[in-house]
Amino acid sequence: MGTTPNPTPDRFEELLVELTAQRLITRAIIGHLMANSRKPISLVISSFEEALEKTSPDLMPLPDVDPALQAKASLLAQARARALLDNLGALVVPPRTIRAKKSNRAA
Repeated sequence: MGTTPNPTPDRFEELLVELTAQRLITRAIIGHLMANSRKPISLVISSFEEALEKTSPDLMPLPDVDPALQAKASLLAQARARALLDNLGALVVPPRTIRAKKSNRAA
């Protein structure tokens, strides 16, 4: 394997936008699945938290990924998931409802 060249500022911004887009897609998918599950939301959240614990390289190492990198990514994933769960209500409320509530407050 060769060395990875340093990205140019434009490439760095492009990668940052791509990473953010992937995070937004993931968040939308998780919110959709949770909101549309037929199981009680408490059970869905519990299952989600269990799955997050399995991101640790000690429990389920990813092939071809350095365990130290996976451990760091696992901690970040768990923090991001906690933030997602803290904002779950806002994530699953339809945008029209949110806009309607804001315009009602303004009136």
